[in-house]
Amino acid sequence: MTARLRCAVCDRPLKAGRHRLCVRGCGAHLCRAVHIPQCTDVHGGQCPNRPEPDMNDYLNVGALITAAALDDDTAAVRMLLASLPPEQIAAAVEGAVLAMAGLVREVVTPEAVQNAARSARVLAIQAANERN
Repeated sequence: MTARLRCAVCDRPLKAGRHRLCVRGCGAHLCRAVHIPQCTDVHGGQCPNRPEPDMNDYLNVGALITAAALDDDTAAVRMLLASLPPEQIAAAVEGAVLAMAGLVREVVTPEAVQNAARSARVLAIQAANERN
């Protein structure tokens, strides 16, 4: 008598050809039963062949969650910077500066400079008239 295969997650007996193997290659047999959560999803977190998580991702997410909870932008930025390697910080700063330069280029047109100069002259004339 041969031993029947059993699901690696829920331990149900498996029929021949009616199961799935782990997609990561660990050899686990998983049932196709329609229950929530499905055994393939549960096994994804238990599989010995799962990729190791990148701790920087957890630190960045933690900093952003803390920032949202505290509503403290300065603390959030400090926590985020503490969790990033220097090359990521340099790339982020470069991107921010380029974005600001683009915005300044869009907003500060020659017409805008002339309008600002006119407004300054008008304010200076008004202030002089109020003094007299």
